Amino acid sequence: MRNSLGLKERNLSQRALSPRKLKSYRRVSGPEAWHRAALAINASLNPEDALAAIVRQACALTASRRSAVYLLNGEADALQLMAGHRLPDGLLGSRLSVGQGVVGKAFRGRSVLVTNAADPLKQDQCLGHRLAAVPLVARRKRLGVLQVARGPKERRFNSSDIAELEWFAPLAAQAIANAQDFYHSVRADMILTTSHELRNPINLASGALELLEKYLEAPTALQRESLDLAKLGIERASALIGDLLDLECIERRVGMRLGRCDCAVLLNSIGLEFRLWAQDHGRALQMHVPDRPLRVWGDERLLQQVMSNLVDNALKYTPPGGCVTVDARAEAGQVILKVSDTGPGIPLDAQSYVFERFYRLSDQPDEVKGAGLGLTIVKSIVEQHGGRVWVTSQPGQGSTFTVSLPALDK
Repeated sequence: MRNSLGLKERNLSQRALSPRKLKSYRRVSGPEAWHRAALAINASLNPEDALAAIVRQACALTASRRSAVYLLNGEADALQLMAGHRLPDGLLGSRLSVGQGVVGKAFRGRSVLVTNAADPLKQDQCLGHRLAAVPLVARRKRLGVLQVARGPKERRFNSSDIAELEWFAPLAAQAIANAQDFYHSVRADMILTTSHELRNPINLASGALELLEKYLEAPTALQRESLDLAKLGIERASALIGDLLDLECIERRVGMRLGRCDCAVLLNSIGLEFRLWAQDHGRALQMHVPDRPLRVWGDERLLQQVMSNLVDNALKYTPPGGCVTVDARAEAGQVILKVSDTGPGIPLDAQSYVFERFYRLSDQPDEVKGAGLGLTIVKSIVEQHGGRVWVTSQPGQGSTFTVSLPALDK
C-alpha cells in the first residue's frame, strides 16, 4: 500500500534473518561494519529500497530481532510505520500521534531505552519487551524514528547499542531524505508533463461535444442525457488537471507574489462573495472580522483561495437552516482565521486524513464535487506561508477549520 509520502509500507519478514541465524548473529562495531551499512542504505534512490536496507542494517548493527521505521506524515500530523523487519501482522501503515509513547518521545529529539516494556500490547511497544528508539533527523528536519526491539529473554539494550544507533540514524535519515527528494522531483515532473498533455485531448473532446450538440436540432431524452453526462465527465477531468497543476505550482512556489496582505480586507471580500449564495440556499453566514488590519506577508490571491475554499466547503456541508461562522483575530504573533459550520461533522477516524490527496468523505452532499484535492491545496498554501491548518470536529456537531499565519510586524 502506497501512502502520501510516496512510500509503500513494507514488512521484510520474508527476507529477514532466520531465528537460527539471528541467535548466532553478533553485533559488529567498527569501521568495516559501518562502511557496509552506509553503502547498503545508499545503494538506491528508490524510497522503498532505502527503507528496506535501513531496517535490515539496524538489526544487523545491534543484533536485534525486530526493527521499524516510523516517518512523519505531515498531512495527517502523525508518525506512520512505513517499514519493518519481522513485524507482527497488521502493524504496517499504523499511525501514532506525534508525542505518543516511546516513538513519540524519540521523535521529540532524544533517544529512548525501554529495558522491559510495561505493556507489550501497546501499539508503540508491541515490537518487543526491550526497545531502543532514536530520532531520524536530516537537514535540521525531523523525519521520523528508528526503533529496534528484542524479546524478553534476550540481552537488554545498553548505552553501547544507543551509541551504535545514534551513529547510524543520521546516515539513515539522509538516505531517506535523498530518496524522498528524488521521488518527489520525478513525481512532480510526471504530473506537470502528464497534466499538460491531457489538456489537448480534453479540449478536443469538449469541442466535439459542442459541435455534436449544435447539429442535433431536436435531441431525444436519451441523447440529451448522454451529452450532459459526457460534458460533466469532461468538466471534472479538466478541474482535476487544474487542481493538480495548481498543487504542483504551489509546492514549487511557482508564480507566488509575496507582499503585505490584510486578512481582514480579504475576509470581508469573501463575505460579500458568498453571502448571496448562502441566503438563496437557506444558510446563514456570519462574519466576525475586526475593524483593524490583520496583516501577514503572503500572496493575496493564494490566501483568498484558502479562505474561499474553506467557506465554500462549510456552506455546502451545512444543511438548510444551519449557520457558517468566520472568525478572525490576532493572537501571540499569529493571525488566526476560523471557519465553523453546523454540518454533520467529520468522523473521528477520518479527521487525520482530510488533508491528504484525493481523500473524500463518504456520504458527501450533492453540492460537494471535486477529486479530493481542495484541502490538500489549502494545506500546501498555508505551509508555504509558514503557517498551519487543522480541523476540530465532533460528529453531529459541525466542524471548525483553523488557519494560523505569522503576523506581520508593524
